[in-house]
Amino acid sequence: MKKLLSLVIVLLSLFLALPAAAAPPDLPEKHAFYDEMTYLMEKGVVSGYSDGTMRPDAEVTRAQAAVMIGRLKGFDGAKGMTPFKDVPSAHYASGYIADAAGAGYLRGYGDGTFRPNAPIIRGGYGIDHRAGF
Repeated sequence: MKKLLSLVIVLLSLFLALPAAAAPPDLPEKHAFYDEMTYLMEKGVVSGYSDGTMRPDAEVTRAQAAVMIGRLKGFDGAKGMTPFKDVPSAHYASGYIADAAGAGYLRGYGDGTFRPNAPIIRGGYGIDHRAGF
């Protein structure tokens, strides 16, 4: 029992001594959205690009925003049918788009499209500010 307790104490002290994960090299602490982006990274909502960068000033597409909303809300993201004629069920974000639209977090355009590859526009179509995002 004493050895087990000692092992637990050693493992716990190692865990507490480990440094927090470093932010990507292209996300300086002085960036206007550093806190928000690191929060999303910690929550597993965003992970950055395969080259280790975050690209904090890159445009975000409507599909990417739907994925982020879905991950924050705990949607499973399983691909499926959407109410939008330009988002086929095989689209990588179709499940998140369908779930977020169904929950009222986003909406499409009057012509029945979602335009998943279009950039997010603040105050424009696609983000229902009454829904909180």
